[in-house]
Amino acid sequence: DEDRAVVEDLLISMQLTEWRHRSLGTLSGGERQRVLLARALAVQAPVLLMDEPIANVDLPHQADWLAKVQQLTQSGTTVVSVLHDLNLALRADQVIVMQAGRVVMQAQTSDPQLHECLQHVFEQRLNFHYLSDRWVVVPE
Repeated sequence: DEDRAVVEDLLISMQLTEWRHRSLGTLSGGERQRVLLARALAVQAPVLLMDEPIANVDLPHQADWLAKVQQLTQSGTTVVSVLHDLNLALRADQVIVMQAGRVVMQAQTSDPQLHECLQHVFEQRLNFHYLSDRWVVVPE
């Protein structure tokens, strides 16, 4: 009963109820990704490791995912995500920058050295801007 309640809450909170009776193979890539995220969250593990968890997910649902991750981290869950979208990565508490399979830097997103490191890794092809209380990055 407890497991069913958790799944039901996730179906509602992640706006998946309309797909309740559809097979995974009938969903689009973004829809499938959202279902797989909900499945991962249903386990209620203290640590979540995710590789490109919101690939193929539209922007409004990416924002929902970010809100869910913030909620999880505030309740004590550790979330580690591999993200190639730097704007999403810059919304994290900490960022680990890797290049050629090696850790180059770990820093808080507000650390100016992080921006310098990313500039170096991406060969000076990025522009950072502070907009609406957060850093955003655009390609040069």
